[in-house]
Amino acid sequence: MFDHVTIRVSDREASLRFYRTLLEREPRGGEYLEWDEFGIAQADDEHPATRNLHVGFAAESRDEVDAFWRRGVDAGYESDGEPGLRPQYHPSYYGGFLLDPDGNSVESCTGFRDEPGGPLIDHLWLGVSDLGESRRFWETVAPVLSLNVTDDRQGRFHLWAGDRSFAPVANGRRRARTSTLPSPWRPTTTSQSSTASRRRPGTGTTALPASGRSTTRATSAPSSSIPRGTTSRR
Repeated sequence: MFDHVTIRVSDREASLRFYRTLLEREPRGGEYLEWDEFGIAQADDEHPATRNLHVGFAAESRDEVDAFWRRGVDAGYESDGEPGLRPQYHPSYYGGFLLDPDGNSVESCTGFRDEPGGPLIDHLWLGVSDLGESRRFWETVAPVLSLNVTDDRQGRFHLWAGDRSFAPVANGRRRARTSTLPSPWRPTTTSQSSTASRRRPGTGTTALPASGRSTTRATSAPSSSIPRGTTSRR
Protein backbone atom coordinates (compact mmCIF):
# COMPACT_ATOMS: atom_id res chain seq x y z
CA MET A 1 0.00 0.00 0.00
CA PHE A 2 2.79 2.41 0.89
CA ASP A 3 5.87 2.68 -1.23
CA HIS A 4 7.76 4.95 1.13
CA VAL A 5 7.28 6.80 4.43
CA THR A 6 9.88 9.33 5.54
CA ILE A 7 9.76 11.26 8.81
CA ARG A 8 11.61 14.49 9.57
CA VAL A 9 13.75 14.37 12.71
CA SER A 10 15.16 17.14 14.91
CA ASP A 11 18.51 15.38 15.44
CA ARG A 12 19.48 13.11 12.57
CA GLU A 13 22.31 11.35 14.41
CA ALA A 14 20.17 10.67 17.49
CA SER A 15 17.35 9.26 15.36
CA LEU A 16 19.83 7.23 13.31
CA ARG A 17 21.11 5.58 16.52
CA PHE A 18 17.55 4.88 17.69
CA TYR A 19 16.27 3.25 14.49
CA ARG A 20 19.54 1.47 13.79
CA THR A 21 19.33 -0.04 17.29
CA LEU A 22 15.75 -1.21 16.84
CA LEU A 23 15.97 -2.40 13.25
CA GLU A 24 19.44 -3.92 13.70
CA ARG A 25 20.90 -2.81 10.40
CA GLU A 26 22.42 0.12 8.64
CA PRO A 27 20.24 2.31 6.44
CA ARG A 28 21.01 3.15 2.85
CA GLY A 29 21.05 6.62 1.33
CA GLY A 30 22.49 10.03 2.07
CA GLU A 31 20.14 12.93 2.78
CA TYR A 32 17.34 10.40 3.24
CA LEU A 33 18.36 7.42 5.36
CA GLU A 34 16.16 4.45 4.50
CA TRP A 35 15.41 1.02 5.91
CA ASP A 36 13.29 -0.52 3.15
CA GLU A 37 10.20 1.70 2.88
CA PHE A 38 10.83 3.62 6.13
CA GLY A 39 13.19 6.59 6.20
CA ILE A 40 14.35 9.62 8.18
CA ALA A 41 15.60 13.05 7.09
CA GLN A 42 16.82 16.10 8.96
CA ALA A 43 14.15 18.68 9.82
CA ASP A 44 14.67 22.29 8.74
CA ASP A 45 12.75 25.56 8.65
CA GLU A 46 10.58 24.39 5.76
CA HIS A 47 10.16 20.83 7.03
CA PRO A 48 9.53 20.74 10.80
CA ALA A 49 10.22 17.63 12.84
CA THR A 50 7.54 14.94 12.76
CA ARG A 51 5.69 14.75 16.09
CA ASN A 52 3.14 12.38 17.55
CA LEU A 53 3.19 9.95 14.68
CA HIS A 54 2.57 6.27 15.31
CA VAL A 55 4.50 3.76 13.19
CA GLY A 56 3.98 0.01 13.57
CA PHE A 57 6.73 -2.27 12.26
CA ALA A 58 5.79 -5.82 11.34
CA ALA A 59 7.37 -8.70 13.28
CA GLU A 60 7.22 -12.42 12.57
CA SER A 61 6.97 -13.63 16.17
CA ARG A 62 6.41 -12.55 19.75
CA ASP A 63 10.07 -13.21 20.45
CA GLU A 64 10.95 -10.68 17.76
CA VAL A 65 8.62 -8.12 19.36
CA ASP A 66 10.17 -8.76 22.78
CA ALA A 67 13.69 -8.39 21.39
CA PHE A 68 12.79 -5.14 19.57
CA TRP A 69 11.44 -3.59 22.77
CA ARG A 70 14.30 -4.90 24.93
CA ARG A 71 16.94 -3.49 22.58
CA GLY A 72 15.39 -0.07 22.90
CA VAL A 73 14.99 -0.14 26.68
CA ASP A 74 18.50 -1.51 27.21
CA ALA A 75 19.86 1.33 25.06
CA GLY A 76 18.16 3.86 27.34
CA TYR A 77 15.09 4.70 25.24
CA GLU A 78 11.72 5.31 26.82
CA SER A 79 9.11 2.55 26.80
CA ASP A 80 5.68 3.44 25.48
CA GLY A 81 4.18 0.11 26.53
CA GLU A 82 5.70 -3.25 27.41
CA PRO A 83 5.26 -6.17 25.01
CA GLY A 84 1.98 -7.98 25.46
CA LEU A 85 -1.38 -8.89 24.02
CA ARG A 86 -3.79 -6.13 22.94
CA PRO A 87 -6.96 -8.23 22.50
CA GLN A 88 -9.13 -5.16 21.97
CA TYR A 89 -7.67 -5.06 18.46
CA HIS A 90 -7.42 -8.77 17.74
CA PRO A 91 -7.36 -11.82 20.05
CA SER A 92 -3.76 -12.55 19.03
CA TYR A 93 -2.48 -8.96 18.59
CA TYR A 94 0.89 -8.68 20.32
CA GLY A 95 2.94 -5.50 20.40
CA GLY A 96 5.66 -3.60 22.25
CA PHE A 97 6.12 0.18 22.13
CA LEU A 98 8.89 2.75 22.46
CA LEU A 99 9.26 6.51 22.00
CA ASP A 100 11.76 7.78 19.47
CA PRO A 101 13.94 10.86 20.22
CA ASP A 102 11.19 13.19 18.95
CA GLY A 103 8.46 11.49 21.00
CA ASN A 104 6.88 9.50 18.17
CA SER A 105 5.37 6.15 19.08
CA VAL A 106 7.17 3.22 17.47
CA GLU A 107 5.87 -0.32 17.74
CA SER A 108 6.79 -3.85 16.78
CA CYS A 109 3.69 -6.02 16.34
CA THR A 110 2.64 -9.50 15.29
CA GLY A 111 -0.04 -12.16 15.61
CA PHE A 112 -2.95 -10.87 13.53
CA ARG A 113 -1.81 -11.41 9.93
CA ASP A 114 -2.67 -14.58 8.05
CA GLU A 115 0.94 -14.80 6.93
CA PRO A 116 3.98 -13.27 8.64
CA GLY A 117 6.52 -11.31 6.69
CA GLY A 118 5.83 -8.69 4.05
CA PRO A 119 6.61 -4.96 4.21
CA LEU A 120 8.58 -3.52 7.12
CA ILE A 121 5.83 -1.02 7.97
CA ASP A 122 2.66 -2.68 9.16
CA HIS A 123 0.62 0.46 9.78
CA LEU A 124 0.54 4.21 10.45
CA TRP A 125 -1.78 6.34 12.56
CA LEU A 126 -2.30 9.97 11.61
CA GLY A 127 -4.23 12.32 13.88
CA VAL A 128 -6.66 14.73 12.23
CA SER A 129 -8.54 17.74 13.54
CA ASP A 130 -11.87 16.87 11.91
CA LEU A 131 -12.61 13.18 11.36
CA GLY A 132 -15.72 13.86 9.29
CA GLU A 133 -13.89 16.18 6.92
CA SER A 134 -11.02 13.72 6.63
CA ARG A 135 -13.44 10.90 5.89
CA ARG A 136 -15.18 12.89 3.15
CA PHE A 137 -11.82 13.57 1.52
CA TRP A 138 -10.67 9.95 1.62
CA GLU A 139 -14.02 8.57 0.49
CA THR A 140 -13.73 10.87 -2.54
CA VAL A 141 -10.23 9.77 -3.55
CA ALA A 142 -10.33 6.13 -2.35
CA PRO A 143 -11.90 4.70 -5.55
CA VAL A 144 -9.22 6.35 -7.68
CA LEU A 145 -6.48 4.94 -5.43
CA SER A 146 -8.08 1.49 -5.13
CA LEU A 147 -8.37 1.91 -1.36
CA ASN A 148 -11.07 0.51 0.90
CA VAL A 149 -12.55 2.58 3.74
CA THR A 150 -13.81 1.03 6.96
CA ASP A 151 -16.66 2.25 9.11
CA ASP A 152 -15.89 4.60 12.02
CA ARG A 153 -14.18 2.87 14.94
CA GLN A 154 -14.14 4.91 18.13
CA GLY A 155 -12.73 8.10 16.68
CA ARG A 156 -10.89 6.65 13.73
CA PHE A 157 -11.35 4.86 10.42
CA HIS A 158 -8.95 2.80 8.35
CA LEU A 159 -7.97 2.96 4.70
CA TRP A 160 -6.63 -0.32 3.45
CA ALA A 161 -5.44 -2.28 0.47
CA GLY A 162 -4.37 -5.89 0.73
CA ASP A 163 -3.48 -6.49 4.36
CA ARG A 164 -1.96 -3.07 5.14
CA SER A 165 -3.65 0.20 6.12
CA PHE A 166 -3.38 3.61 7.70
CA ALA A 167 -5.88 5.32 9.97
CA PRO A 168 -6.89 8.96 10.37
CA VAL A 169 -7.59 9.44 14.08
CA ALA A 170 -9.42 12.17 16.00
CA ASN A 171 -9.30 11.52 19.72
CA GLY A 172 -9.17 14.95 21.33
CA ARG A 173 -5.43 15.48 20.88
CA ARG A 174 -4.13 18.71 19.43
CA ARG A 175 -3.66 18.43 15.71
CA ALA A 176 -0.19 18.57 14.30
CA ARG A 177 1.01 21.69 12.53
CA THR A 178 1.98 19.86 9.37
CA SER A 179 1.91 16.47 7.85
CA THR A 180 2.63 15.00 4.49
CA LEU A 181 1.15 11.65 3.84
CA PRO A 182 1.74 8.77 1.46
CA SER A 183 -0.25 8.57 -1.71
CA PRO A 184 -0.46 5.02 -2.97
CA TRP A 185 -0.42 5.98 -6.61
CA ARG A 186 2.88 7.85 -6.76
CA PRO A 187 6.45 7.03 -5.88
CA THR A 188 7.64 8.14 -2.46
CA THR A 189 6.31 9.63 0.71
CA THR A 190 7.23 11.89 3.49
CA SER A 191 5.18 11.72 6.61
CA GLN A 192 5.50 14.82 8.79
CA SER A 193 3.42 15.54 11.81
CA SER A 194 4.28 18.18 14.31
CA THR A 195 3.23 19.48 17.62
CA ALA A 196 0.71 17.67 19.66
CA SER A 197 0.40 17.11 23.35
CA ARG A 198 2.84 14.56 24.73
CA ARG A 199 1.28 11.68 26.56
CA ARG A 200 2.76 10.04 29.60
CA PRO A 201 4.37 6.73 28.65
CA GLY A 202 2.35 3.69 29.44
CA THR A 203 -0.98 5.44 29.16
CA GLY A 204 -1.41 5.40 25.41
CA THR A 205 -4.65 4.75 23.69
CA THR A 206 -3.41 4.60 20.18
CA ALA A 207 -4.65 1.63 18.45
CA LEU A 208 -3.04 0.31 15.34
CA PRO A 209 -4.08 0.10 11.90
CA ALA A 210 -2.29 -2.00 9.56
CA SER A 211 -0.33 0.19 7.35
CA GLY A 212 1.77 -0.46 4.42
CA ARG A 213 3.46 1.20 1.61
CA SER A 214 3.15 4.71 0.38
CA THR A 215 4.16 6.65 -2.59
CA THR A 216 5.07 10.25 -2.85
CA ARG A 217 7.94 12.07 -1.43
CA ALA A 218 5.81 14.91 -0.24
CA THR A 219 2.13 14.92 -0.79
CA SER A 220 0.21 17.23 1.48
CA ALA A 221 -2.43 15.58 3.57
CA PRO A 222 -4.62 16.47 6.53
CA SER A 223 -2.70 17.81 9.52
CA SER A 224 -2.51 15.44 12.38
CA SER A 225 -1.64 14.51 15.88
CA ILE A 226 -1.09 10.85 16.37
CA PRO A 227 -2.07 8.24 18.80
CA ARG A 228 0.55 6.37 20.65
CA GLY A 229 0.87 3.14 22.06
CA THR A 230 0.62 1.43 25.29
CA THR A 231 -2.75 -0.15 25.44
CA SER A 232 -3.37 0.08 21.86
CA ARG A 233 -3.84 -1.37 18.60
CA ARG A 234 -5.92 -1.93 15.65
